[in-house]
Amino acid sequence: MKLLNQMELLLSTCINRYQLTREVAEYAKKTPSPNAVILAIWLMARKKE
Repeated sequence: MKLLNQMELLLSTCINRYQLTREVAEYAKKTPSPNAVILAIWLMARKKE
């Protein structure tokens, strides 16, 4: 449960900081797996740094 909360916090931080909402939404539509979406967000965030 604690890990899930940390992931949610990380996701919201990434989305706010990098404005990935549109990219993530497009990717999430194609990919049912939450882990894949998390990975995509992380990769996009790394690219933008």
